[in-house]
Amino acid sequence: MRSFQNLLASNPDQYIGYGNPNADICIVGKEQSSTLPLQCGLGGTTYWMTSLPMFFDRVKADNTTDPIWKEGHTWNKYQKLYNSIFPERASLPGTMNFEQHVFVTEMSAIPAITTAEGRKTHDFDEQLAQRKHTFFAHPYFKEFKVIILACSDYIVNYGDRREIDTLFDVTFDVNGGAHEVGPQNAFWVHHSVDGKRMVIHTRQLSGAVSDKLLEEMGSVIRQHLDCNLSR
Repeated sequence: MRSFQNLLASNPDQYIGYGNPNADICIVGKEQSSTLPLQCGLGGTTYWMTSLPMFFDRVKADNTTDPIWKEGHTWNKYQKLYNSIFPERASLPGTMNFEQHVFVTEMSAIPAITTAEGRKTHDFDEQLAQRKHTFFAHPYFKEFKVIILACSDYIVNYGDRREIDTLFDVTFDVNGGAHEVGPQNAFWVHHSVDGKRMVIHTRQLSGAVSDKLLEEMGSVIRQHLDCNLSR
């Protein structure tokens, strides 16, 4: 928790995220789809420095019209992925519990409904690059056993642009690291030199992302976590 507090101190007035900051798994999405959480201060630096952690179970019966319960919603996909990693802890029907065991943040701190809208923001590329080098470069992110970069081309790792390698101190698994599950459903696996940390790069987990992708990714993550328990 000390490194998380240092992350907060190093990133004033920044969007931090939600969920459990002491979790083994971190999911990085593209951006928030609404400005409301930021307007309310939820998930920002000040919130985390003055409030209790933001992780709890969500129950559909409490608000049946909340869009998070729709099949294509990002949180619905995060829960399915979590259930694939930890079937013994899978949520009950009509509930979500991934926030207790996962920390979630966004690659871009600029809220937008769509990627196209986000990219139209003034200085989008500059702000995205700055967030990578001030927020994601913090040592806190190297404490996670698994990071899932579910943010598509908001971060790249090809040719001379090795952003994932540089930020997270990992390299692509040349043998078996590419998992092509179906059209527009793939993920790429990277590991630290000692094999203790895994970073997965994939598409945004929303809309038409397939259950097969989430299941295969969950299996790969669980295998990594189980292997590292014995180290």
